[in-house]
Amino acid sequence: MDLLRSWIISLCTTLIFMTAIELLLPDNSTKKYVKFVLGLILIAVIINPFIRLFTKNTIDINTFVAKYENIAASNADNSSTTSVTEEKFFSNLEKNCVQLIKTNLSDLNCDVKISGKLDVKATSFDINHIEVYVKDKKVNSTTVNSTNKQEFNSTTSKQIKSILSKELNIDEKKIYVYKGE
Repeated sequence: MDLLRSWIISLCTTLIFMTAIELLLPDNSTKKYVKFVLGLILIAVIINPFIRLFTKNTIDINTFVAKYENIAASNADNSSTTSVTEEKFFSNLEKNCVQLIKTNLSDLNCDVKISGKLDVKATSFDINHIEVYVKDKKVNSTTVNSTNKQEFNSTTSKQIKSILSKELNIDEKKIYVYKGE
């Protein structure tokens, strides 16, 4: 009888909570997603006593949630996750730099390689240097050859350094522009 009483109380509390949330939501496209999630919560509250009944109280949803929270917390501190995040961050930053250069310098073929460090906890990054490999406009692909780097000084090189320096807020001395092969 106590089990039924606690189930009805949790069901009523959930319904009141869901109603309050739905009243506070603005009428936009996210409302249907929030209603979906609230429906899943309601289903979990309704099914919970039956799960306990059939498993004879050996399984508790709260212990599963706590277990997965601990796993998620340990994965957040994992250094391999940080290195993957750092690689993706700098890869996206490199793509954005290429797009920025193409936008400002009318279809200039180039490739960008960034060396730096990302601090996820402090939400900051430090760029050691940026290498830009410029290719002739007549050729479609850019090949990066790190062994045979020929830095070139031209107005295009100065423009690239100026654009990236201003956008990324770094010193132009950290930006190297090479002729691609």
